Amino acid sequence: MLSLVALLFLSAQPTQTGPSFSCAHVTSEVNKLICASPTLSALDRELANVFTNMQGQPIDQKKLQQEEKLWLSNLLRDCQDPACIQARYQARIAELKEQSLKAASPVAYEETRPFPAPPALWAQAQALVGKSCEYQKDVVGPIIPGFRKVPRFLPVTLASGVTVVRESGTTRFAFLVESSPCQVRDVVTLPASAVGDRFLQCSVSDPALTGFGIRNPQTHGLDAFWSVDPATHKIERVPMGVLGIEKSVKCQQPETAE
Repeated sequence: MLSLVALLFLSAQPTQTGPSFSCAHVTSEVNKLICASPTLSALDRELANVFTNMQGQPIDQKKLQQEEKLWLSNLLRDCQDPACIQARYQARIAELKEQSLKAASPVAYEETRPFPAPPALWAQAQALVGKSCEYQKDVVGPIIPGFRKVPRFLPVTLASGVTVVRESGTTRFAFLVESSPCQVRDVVTLPASAVGDRFLQCSVSDPALTGFGIRNPQTHGLDAFWSVDPATHKIERVPMGVLGIEKSVKCQQPETAE
């Protein structure tokens, strides 16, 4: 399945298992750790691909090069373990993707910006990704520690797992959960209750774009749509207007019930 970024840039990547650079003569401890880790190597390839895609965009290229050199210098200076390297790569990739999307299409950028959440609460939700969850007897749906169920939001079952809505305070999140074994795979923020009041199971003519949406309580139409990649277990908000699918999205209320 093509991710949102791949759909926008149509960039093909060659099959590769190592990082974007040669590991033959690396000397820094950071690069040695990257070369030894398939996860870190994959992140390095992803960052290199995103950075390359930005070369032809209407972005201040000199500033981009300077920022990349500074980021690399800080990485080599600050990180001494895989966890630090992974966090830095993930943050940099997210930052560049946001810049790139905004430059490629301001409309798409506005349509795919994450809904706001308190930073501490967002960090709490993100910290659950990759962690185990559990099902309890007589309780339908997975238990997400620190987050409670939301009435009227039924779970959406997809090829990649089950997507459920949970909240803390007034902030709502969609968690993608793999059932067996129970594991949280991804999470995104959802709009406030005044903007979205129902979870919808959605698809379009492109079989790669299946996922879930939020119903607008005023118009009863689709307010936002997220695709879910069964291969990577990633949730991405789709810019419906830019991709021309807003009229072809077919949604229905989930048939399962909590």
